Amino acid sequence: MSNGPVIFDPNAAPSPDVPNEDGDFVPHNETEKLLLAGIEGEIEQEDFMRRLLTEQVFMPVEDLPPDAAPNTIPPKPLMLEDEDGHTAVALFTSPERAKPVVDHFPAYKGGFLADTIWVLERFGDRGIVLNPGWPVGLELDAGSVKAILRLNLAQRIPGQ
Repeated sequence: MSNGPVIFDPNAAPSPDVPNEDGDFVPHNETEKLLLAGIEGEIEQEDFMRRLLTEQVFMPVEDLPPDAAPNTIPPKPLMLEDEDGHTAVALFTSPERAKPVVDHFPAYKGGFLADTIWVLERFGDRGIVLNPGWPVGLELDAGSVKAILRLNLAQRIPGQ
């Protein structure tokens, strides 16, 4: 079991499965197509974020102790820490994108797909990093996540 956030340097031990240049990244699903379009400025930022909230992401979680009863312990996501000490929940656009990164963290063999909004509402208070170690990804600090959640809430409440 881990004791807290871990520092991941994607340049320290590159995996042969992770491309080194943006040109090598081929989107494999709708979430990745959306992410690439957002990064390349093909859609407006607000529309990109609104659509991202409806997509699913893969969240690696720490394995449960062998004696744990199912559904009694909340999931413990993989938390990464940058060189400045900021922590973020590691998310991926698919389990396949997670594998070469999660291989560096043996305690995190499991994971699940969840709606992005569900993850942000539960774990976004520390920020998120989408596709760490890959050339195409996204980092949002805790303040940005809160702003996105407020925007989403305002759009769901009539008259806002």
